[in-house]
Amino acid sequence: MKLFNWEYDFDPAFPIHLFPFDVTGNRDSMHWHRYHEIGLCTGGTGKFVYLNKVYTVSPGDIFVSNNYESHVAISDAGEETQYLFLIFLPSIISAPSGQSVDAQYLRFLQYDPLRFENRISAQEPAAAPLGELIRKAYETYKAGGEFCQMELDILLRQILLTLSRARSASSGTVRNGPGQNPKIAEAREYINDHYNTRLTLRQVAGHLNLNESYFRHLFKDEMRISFKAYITLLRLANAQKLLIASDQSVNEVIQEVGYSNISQFYKIFELNFKMTPAEYRRRYREDRET
Repeated sequence: MKLFNWEYDFDPAFPIHLFPFDVTGNRDSMHWHRYHEIGLCTGGTGKFVYLNKVYTVSPGDIFVSNNYESHVAISDAGEETQYLFLIFLPSIISAPSGQSVDAQYLRFLQYDPLRFENRISAQEPAAAPLGELIRKAYETYKAGGEFCQMELDILLRQILLTLSRARSASSGTVRNGPGQNPKIAEAREYINDHYNTRLTLRQVAGHLNLNESYFRHLFKDEMRISFKAYITLLRLANAQKLLIASDQSVNEVIQEVGYSNISQFYKIFELNFKMTPAEYRRRYREDRET
């Protein structure tokens, strides 16, 4: 099953799209995409799961996902979570023939995924103005008209400027384009589609027609994490999603995310979360009921 999803056929001349989206349960798979995404929660509660992070979701929260970090939104039991999403390709802001200042709007999106704070909480000072800008951009997008693209261009830049101020200084070292290497993009797509199989570095390197040693170093340089650690975190992120939002048994979850050795999974899970999978599930459900 393809985990690289949520593709959109953008207008090459103006690659931006805004749309409302409802999340029910855990129907969507962990995924990534080649565009940047900004999501405003407009109703309901739930969770947003990233590679090594889980955020609670409430109305007014804003979530930022760049064009290489794996993630998925899920709703709380009995809830439907509503979002307003803004998605765009980097080329709408920063093209090779553009001004050098254009690239600065996207610089904060070249973040370290293990350290970046994806959520702008509704309580943060930047949340309210960002929410207003996103809603205004959506209304402009729906209305169309002669000056629609000009106004959307201004609004998108205002949104990115506000996000840059809110996140660049507090979210770790900004990086130079991880995931931009086409071989790494291809590798991540293949890994995300096969993470729950007996996947090896040699197998992925072979798929890319690359030397195994070269691919090992290239992956770590681009992703700031080793191949083995990335696979582990991807499996754990999917396990978290299933523990939070499904009624599958722990053993069923373990098998679904690609572990054949149950004791090994327990050891890795407890090492990362300081609790057992059953305790993790129980804590989430207790938090949801309070």
